[in-house]
Amino acid sequence: MKKYVVGLLLLVLLSACANKTIQLPQVAVSGISEIQNHSEIWVFYKFDDDKIKSEINKNNTITSTHWIINIDKRLPMREVIPVLQMVKAKRAKKTIHSVEGVRDYLSYSDILDKKIALFQIDTIQYMTLDQSDLETMEKEKPCDYILKFTEDAIVLNQK
Repeated sequence: MKKYVVGLLLLVLLSACANKTIQLPQVAVSGISEIQNHSEIWVFYKFDDDKIKSEINKNNTITSTHWIINIDKRLPMREVIPVLQMVKAKRAKKTIHSVEGVRDYLSYSDILDKKIALFQIDTIQYMTLDQSDLETMEKEKPCDYILKFTEDAIVLNQK
């Protein structure tokens, strides 16, 4: 009887674990290759009800560590931007465990060195705007770069 209970328990535990994969963006640029004291946020690609959605595993973030955000490259920007805004808001919320000097990073596949690399994203502001809001923002809050995502292209506008 004890064997059956142990077997049933193992079956339940193994069936509860889902194997998920993530496809990181591939870039031919060397980046930060190693960082100590970090926790990871995983943003998975999910196709549900004929829609592409992001599925976030953020439960293992530790406030006092650097955060590495792993985002599936198949996700559209309309799914990615809210995740990045949520991470930024969560980082800004101060707790008794918060420490100064921790950073947020995006991970990507460095195809030159054939390893995972990191890109620091602390100073980037993420916004979703329509055309009139964009024109207003350009006048009121000048910035060096604006990256525009459309259905057909990605445009970098350097001023």
